[in-house]
Amino acid sequence: MRRKSPIGKMLLCGVAGIAILCPVWAQTGPQKPSFEVASVKHVKDIPRGDTWAKSTGMSRTPGMVRFEGATLLDLMAAAYGVKSYQISGPAWLGSERYDVAAKVSPEISNKLVASMLQTLIEDRFKLALRRETRDVAGYALVAPKGGPRLSKAAEVKTRGTQIGAGKLSVPSCTMSLLASLLTLIVGHPVADSTGLQGSFDVTMTWAPDEVAADAAAGPSIFTAIHEQLGLKLEAQKVPVEVLVIESAEKTPVEH
Repeated sequence: MRRKSPIGKMLLCGVAGIAILCPVWAQTGPQKPSFEVASVKHVKDIPRGDTWAKSTGMSRTPGMVRFEGATLLDLMAAAYGVKSYQISGPAWLGSERYDVAAKVSPEISNKLVASMLQTLIEDRFKLALRRETRDVAGYALVAPKGGPRLSKAAEVKTRGTQIGAGKLSVPSCTMSLLASLLTLIVGHPVADSTGLQGSFDVTMTWAPDEVAADAAAGPSIFTAIHEQLGLKLEAQKVPVEVLVIESAEKTPVEH
């Protein structure tokens, strides 16, 4: 006589409009994507100040993803797609450094790699966090008296965008998109408060930060926005979503 398998507690589930009984242990949800093999090592003996020359960004070669000398702040920014000002946690978050190496198939997208990196740092650093909205230092993009110096886009264009060191050229650009691009350039959140509707052809040049001290190199980004676009960045608090770290281990677990 065949024995009946234990079913434990049961829950009422809906599948394609049909109510059925499902075992509780089936309610675990999809497994988070993870690297097949990964190493996270605490780099304790590193040069400080100007002698620190390692890149903290992600480098990817066929079959491998690496971070060298990255802080947990760097790793979280890459994993969750946020800026450093959107992460709140202990002071060591931006000072302790780590080397990360993980095997990954060449065909896997960077978006999926970011999800895998989330799983990795949550596991190795025992990271627990929550999301909340906070007011942080930022800017409002405004249209002062005199009006903007912008040309209305004659037609919607999806190509021709150029963003580089000291140059921005965006056809058919909305003010919301411009605010998002300026957020990347100035490193702080920028909110669109211009009240301008529609799309504009935006072109602007300025002196990058590394040469901004040389007046002959061109205007600062703030001066360029005012003189070339007829707009202005005003300092103000901007509400943004922030990742708040509730707990994290400074020394990662090495599997």
